[in-house]
Amino acid sequence: MSVRAAADQVHLALNDALVSGKIPADVADAANALLKRLRQPVRVTLLGLPGAGKSTLVNLLLNDAVIPDGISLPTTQYVHGENPSAVMTLSDGRRETLDKADPFQIAAAAPMFVEVALPLAALGRINVLEVVAPAVLQDQQRAMHWAAKRTDLALWCTDNFDRSEQALWDTMPDAIKDNAYLLLTHADQALARGELDHLLGSIRQNHAYQFNKIMPIATPSAIAARQPDGSVDKAMMQKSGALTLISSILKQVDARLQGAVDEAGAMVAQYKDAPVAKIAEPVAQTPVAQEPVITPSKPVNVVEMKTAKPVDMVEAAAKSAPRPRVKSKLVAIEPSRPTQKPQAAPAPAPQAPVETAPAADPAPKKARPGFMPKARTTVIIPRATPETCAAYDEAIAYLTKQGRALTQDMAANDNLSSDHLMNASADNIMWLSDYLEDLSIADDPVLEKSRTRALDATELVQLMQIEKNDSAALDALSLVIQLKRDLESEIALARHTNRHQAA
Repeated sequence: MSVRAAADQVHLALNDALVSGKIPADVADAANALLKRLRQPVRVTLLGLPGAGKSTLVNLLLNDAVIPDGISLPTTQYVHGENPSAVMTLSDGRRETLDKADPFQIAAAAPMFVEVALPLAALGRINVLEVVAPAVLQDQQRAMHWAAKRTDLALWCTDNFDRSEQALWDTMPDAIKDNAYLLLTHADQALARGELDHLLGSIRQNHAYQFNKIMPIATPSAIAARQPDGSVDKAMMQKSGALTLISSILKQVDARLQGAVDEAGAMVAQYKDAPVAKIAEPVAQTPVAQEPVITPSKPVNVVEMKTAKPVDMVEAAAKSAPRPRVKSKLVAIEPSRPTQKPQAAPAPAPQAPVETAPAADPAPKKARPGFMPKARTTVIIPRATPETCAAYDEAIAYLTKQGRALTQDMAANDNLSSDHLMNASADNIMWLSDYLEDLSIADDPVLEKSRTRALDATELVQLMQIEKNDSAALDALSLVIQLKRDLESEIALARHTNRHQAA
């Protein structure tokens, strides 16, 4: 069962327990908080100096051009809504509502803060907050610490993470740093200048401890990989770094949701047999109003960020950072290590000649009289252990059951949408990846290979979900079938080998 399906199931069970009065009154507040967490999207916040590419990244994450080129918006929160709308907080504190979330109309009103509701699929899983503040130390600090209280995952967007940015980031709470990614948002430009490997290596060498992940992304290339017909240039999306970013965010989303599922499940199990008490009504889940970033009318000791000396990355790397371990075109590739020249073997003693196998040669050599060449070493292909086979049996049974249910749905509903097929396939692939990863079996190379295949399939199906056409849904279903066949093949080979050895 996928995390989202488990969340729906435990949400229903917890709500029933709460309404029926099984949850004691002194635990009702905690139960309602869990109900809210099971439905609350992860709050993703984009931070960084002006010009760091935050608005373009918003368009990528939401899979829509919500911020047109050339438009400057204030700090903006994007949430899910059935109909587009915008609630603006003006400089005098008044709030105005726009029936349509028109970015040009918002920009013309020059508000201090705006909450935009849009009917986009991505906003069902994440809320996106873009923090906009002048390149002034005091304004940036105030905006960042205001946003920190409203953030689950922070994305710091930067060109080179210079000293000014480092000084700002140093002031952030450790809880934010533990759940933060540093994104080199103009990686394509750095790559064109030949500076990407050097810059990325230097940042990872000196600042890896301050971020959960550090990754490059060519945002314009990632957006260009999405075609008007809904298809996606998969190679281009992978090369841009966008697939790695989106996959990491979705894993973060699922991890937080799993935590809420575990807590809610424990609460349901604790009170499932409790006597029915006075019925407690669930607390209404009203959206929390966002507070604007307040700029004082008379700023004190404002320090322009441009006064800070930028880091000379070439000089810094030469002094403290070794050459980067990776060389890539946005996708890290481990450099090949130079092979050492084999040393000549010492000559054998004349009184004790030793027979040696002939060196490899394109043309076979005629054997000398009395010389017996060594037999070739047999390559042993690893087979799955019995424990792994048993785990594969369980996984195959689950996928078979899900496949039959999906087949029944398709037979009963001629108009079954491609979204239903895509979501079912994605849930099955993510379930398999989580199931294999959670197995406590160690030192089985066959299982490790299957885990890698399932993880790669998870990233691939997440990319397929971006596409908006029927063929992507069929590709996702084919991927599930292929994974199931791979497991069946591994079991067949392992059991055939065991029978042969026993005979």
